Amino acid sequence: MIESLWLLIVFIGVTFMFSGTVGIMRFPCFFLKLHSASMTDSFGAPLMLLGCALKFGFSVTTLKILLLIPIMWITSSLCSYLLCKSKLG
Repeated sequence: MIESLWLLIVFIGVTFMFSGTVGIMRFPCFFLKLHSASMTDSFGAPLMLLGCALKFGFSVTTLKILLLIPIMWITSSLCSYLLCKSKLG
C-alpha cells in the first residue's frame, strides 16, 4: 500500500512541476510567470519530498526531508514576494 501511495504522490508532484515549467515557458507576463514558478515551488517540490519521505520509511532521513518542506514553503513565498516587489518598485 505504501509503495503505491508514495509513487502516486511523487507523480502528482512531478505533474505540478511539469505544469509550472510549461507555464513559465508559455505565459507572456512576468507576474504570470512568477505565479507559475511559485506554485511549482509550493506544491510540486513538497509533494515530491513527501513521496520520498514515505519511500524511506521512518528514519533520520525522513525527518530531514519533512523538515525541508516548511523551509521550502517559507523561502519560496518570500522570494516570490520580493521578486514581485522589485518588479513593481
